[in-house]
Amino acid sequence: MGWVAKRGITAVVIDGAIRDAAQPGEMDLGVWAHGAPLPAPYKDGPGEICCPVACGG
Repeated sequence: MGWVAKRGITAVVIDGAIRDAAQPGEMDLGVWAHGAPLPAPYKDGPGEICCPVACGG
């Protein structure tokens, strides 16, 4: 959170789900997201690196 506060960021909007949903509530930071996924047995993958990203359609 230190780098966020230094830059004056007060909130973030995420076009997707957030994994650690309990943590933003513990910080002085507004977080808006589509939701939070159900807990998974691990946090590694599946996913992609160096691929196109689109927000809002």
